[in-house]
Formats: sequence, C-alpha cells, structure tokens
Amino acid sequence: MPSGTEAPYTSAGAASTLDPQLDAWFIEGMAENLPSHEATHSFEESSPAEWIDRIGAPTLLIQGLPDTVFNLNEGVHNYLGLRDHGVDVRLVGLNTGHLLPGLQPTGAGHALRAEESPCADLPTLVDDFLAHHLRGDSAAAARLADVPRVVIPTEQGDCISGPDWPLTDEELTFTFPAFTAPQPGGSLLLPLMTADEPVTLAGIPRLIGTPLHELDDQLYLSLVVADADGLHVIDDQVTGMRLRAGCDGYAEATCMSERGVPHRAELGGIATTLAPGQQLLLRVEGWNEQHALNSTRRPGAALLTSVTLTVPVLSN
Repeated sequence: MPSGTEAPYTSAGAASTLDPQLDAWFIEGMAENLPSHEATHSFEESSPAEWIDRIGAPTLLIQGLPDTVFNLNEGVHNYLGLRDHGVDVRLVGLNTGHLLPGLQPTGAGHALRAEESPCADLPTLVDDFLAHHLRGDSAAAARLADVPRVVIPTEQGDCISGPDWPLTDEELTFTFPAFTAPQPGGSLLLPLMTADEPVTLAGIPRLIGTPLHELDDQLYLSLVVADADGLHVIDDQVTGMRLRAGCDGYAEATCMSERGVPHRAELGGIATTLAPGQQLLLRVEGWNEQHALNSTRRPGAALLTSVTLTVPVLSN
C-alpha cells in the first residue's frame, strides 16, 4: 500500500491492513462506472510490475486458471517479469481459484476444483522448492530438475508443460471486418471453428480492434465451446474491455480509445482441449453476470472494426 495510508481495516469479519480509501473508491467506481485515477494509481503502486526488477528471491508461482479475480495472465506476467530479471521462477497451474459460487458452472469442463494440480505433486514441489533454496538440499534440487518450469492443467485435467513460457508459438488467427455488442445487455456469438480432431488451446488469446467511434462503451469478451450439452465459457474467463474517448490513467490492456487507431487487448488465459465436433466461438456481450454491477449505461451498440483474434494452439 502507498506509505502513510495504511490502517487497520475490517470487512466481512476479516481483519487486515488495507488502504482506508478502498471503501470510498469502491462506492465511487460503482457510481461512476469507472475507477478514479487516484485508485488506479494506488493499485499500480501496489502491483509487482512497479518493483519487479528489485525482486531477487527464487519464486514459485501457484496460479488458478478458472480464477475470476487473478487470472492466468497475472501469473504469466509475473513469471516473465521475474524470469527476465534473472530470478529462478516456476509457474504451476491449478483447476481452482477465486470462484463465484452460483455463477460458474460445475458441469462439462469444470469437474476438477481440487486444491491440487494434475501436473505436479504440489505439496512435494513446494517442499522441494523451499528445501533447495533455503537449505541447499541437493536431493530436492535433483527432484526439481525433473519438473518442467511451467506446468498448467487443461479444463479436462490433462497436463501441459514446458521449459518456459509461452508453451507454444503456434496460434489460430480469426478476422472480422467489424462486430458490435448491443448495449447494455445484448450478446453476440461469433463462430470461429469446429474441431474435426482434438485441438488443445493453451495460452493468452489476444484481440486487436479499431474503435470506430469515441464513445464510452463496455464489452465483455469470452471464448466459449458449443456442443450437444450447450455452451460453456472456457475456464470461466470473461474479459471486460472499455471503448472510450481517452484511456489516460487506465489499464491499456483493457481500454481502447482514439477513433481509427488499432488497439490490442488480452483475453483471460485458457487451457482446454476441444473434442471432435465441438465448436469454438467468441462471445461479445454488453453485460455479464461476473460483472453484474457494471455495464454500459447508455443505449446503442459498441462497435469495433478490423478485428483480429489470435488463440495459442498446441500441435497434436
């Protein structure tokens, strides 16, 4: 937290030390439908991105993929920032995380919610990591050498691993002349592909689009799978993106401005395998239940042109 602003804070029965402005910022953000510059600046100061070059301690990152608060992107960016500064860092994914009971399905693709990873014996991995770096245990170091530096699970419980991130340099590319999301509560489904053999998607999808109008709109983007059982959102990842006249002070990854200028946004990271016959779609919404209190508060339609979506894919 910024120096001089910390104070004991109690919320929902849990006592901790948090910025006393959080309540005020929350109320203001709900009322204005946008966080204040003061809040955004404070959150940026609290982010590892601000001081990651000063971290030298070996780091084991444990990251949930269906996490709706801190998604895979957060773990990946921390991993890359530490790696690029010479830190011994590892990334292990779980099929659990900060979840929204009642809003996230427990059916197809979501059977695994255990506090463990199908890719590694997590308690042993943690013990070996600490024993190696704190005690210089050579046996622990030898066991660690057999575990890839990046291991993440698919929705189906299979393991994807590799010596570094990204796990693949291959990607599927989809283009659209334009798309709109009816506001404030409309939804659009854009077909991308139908699998004729098993296809594993693993990584962070990226979207490039050009706003046509400098309006204050919100979009919610998600990759969904359609089959005989209906639709499900891959790893429950729904990404909010704002189209507005000026993004100064706001996260560039999720804010697009300047009419006629292409902008890039990240969708939430995923890992899943499409079975033959399953269809992959991009869902574009003006409102989503994961963000129930926030949506575009004006009639009309949010419009993006010259859209390109890339999705990382593993070779069979």
